[in-house]
Amino acid sequence: MNQPYTDNSILTFGRYKFTSLFRVPAEYLLNIYYKENKNNKYPDRELIAYIEKNLEKIKQSQELGETVPVLERLCEKITFPSK
Repeated sequence: MNQPYTDNSILTFGRYKFTSLFRVPAEYLLNIYYKENKNNKYPDRELIAYIEKNLEKIKQSQELGETVPVLERLCEKITFPSK
């Protein structure tokens, strides 16, 4: 059995691949839970368990329209002289 997901777990698939769960929009998680998990057949059972455990928090986040700021990484390119 895999370790359970936490807020800091990284999604490894989908639109928000390589994103921490706490940064994934509530609408996306609720869509997975209510629409894509019909008949309990969604393949990532750990993600479903995470959503169930945090369902109230996720719903509240959606109702309040909370958004998580986008992380921006600035790449500072440095050129080194060569011989």
